[in-house]
Amino acid sequence: MPVKCNVGMVNKMKLIIACLLIATGVTAQVKDSIKVVFIYGSRPSRGYEASEPRWFGGMRGGHTAIQSGEDKVLSFRSTKYPCHIFRKKKPKKFRSTWEYRTVKQAWQTFPPHRYNIDSLQRAEVIIPITSEQRHKLDSIAVAYVNNTPYDYAFLGTRCASATYDVLQEIGIVPAHKHGNWLRIFTVRALRKRLFKHANKQPGDGWVKRFYKGGGSRKWERDFVR
Repeated sequence: MPVKCNVGMVNKMKLIIACLLIATGVTAQVKDSIKVVFIYGSRPSRGYEASEPRWFGGMRGGHTAIQSGEDKVLSFRSTKYPCHIFRKKKPKKFRSTWEYRTVKQAWQTFPPHRYNIDSLQRAEVIIPITSEQRHKLDSIAVAYVNNTPYDYAFLGTRCASATYDVLQEIGIVPAHKHGNWLRIFTVRALRKRLFKHANKQPGDGWVKRFYKGGGSRKWERDFVR
C-alpha cells in the first residue's frame, strides 16, 4: 500500500535535507593551517648591556620558523658558530640542520634559552593550507630533517630563505628561479612579504598577530605591519 505524504511532511523533509547540506558544507569549510613565527632582531637597550645578552645577527637578526602542529615547529639553524661566510656544496661540510622543536624551544632560540617569552617582540602569520599542501609539507619536513639539503651560510641559505623555500615548495609564496637567499636575506624581509599579503588579502584566511617586546632590548622595526 503506497505511503501518502502530505505537503507538511514534504516540507519537513526538505528542511531536514537542507540542514544536513548546510552542516556538511560548514564541515567541509574547516581548513588546516600553519603559523610562520618570527622573533625580531634586537640588541640590549642602554643600561641593560650587562644583564641582556647579545644575540646572533643583532638588529638585523632574529629568527623565523614554521609551526606545523600544536607543539611542533620546523626550524632551520646553524650547528656551529661562527657560521660559514659562503655556503659549502658538499653535505659532509654543512654546518646546518632542519629540526623539529617545541613551541617553547622555538621562542627560546637564543642563549641563554631561559628568558620570559612574553618579553620577546614577536609575530605570527597564520596561513590556511589544503590537505594536499599539508601532505607535501609533511613529506618535505621528513626529507629535510633526515637529510639537510643545504648549508647554513651568511652569503647563502639562512632561516628566512630556508623558511621561504618550504613555503615556496608547498605553493604558499611565488617561486623564484634564482637566489632565494638574496631576495630573502633577512628575517624582516620575509616578515614584510607575509605581512603585506595578510594586509592585502584579509578575506583569504591569513591572520597576522604582533606582540610588543620588553624595554630591556632595542627591537628592530618593520617596513610593513
